[in-house]
Amino acid sequence: MPKSNKSIENQIDKAIDHLSNQSKPNIAKTAREFGVPEGRLRRRWKGGKSLFQRQPTGRKLNIEQEKALCEYIDYFDAVRASINRRQIAITTNSILEDSH
Repeated sequence: MPKSNKSIENQIDKAIDHLSNQSKPNIAKTAREFGVPEGRLRRRWKGGKSLFQRQPTGRKLNIEQEKALCEYIDYFDAVRASINRRQIAITTNSILEDSH
């Protein structure tokens, strides 16, 4: 059964700790010892982020814009008014237009 990303990331964290204790780090050997992909360990050793730490690539709104949209939806909830997908899409497009 293939390992999950979470278990591989745990092993990579342990491998990075092991590498940091070495005077001359050998990434390929350490990857074999810990059973992790060498390319992924090399990328993480050079400072790359894991899938769990990276920003999603398909995001259109930044954090502040998303927070504003959530507040807009919460306002409708507070006044007990319904809101549909079309209204959310119109608001989202308006936020994006204002930012560009």
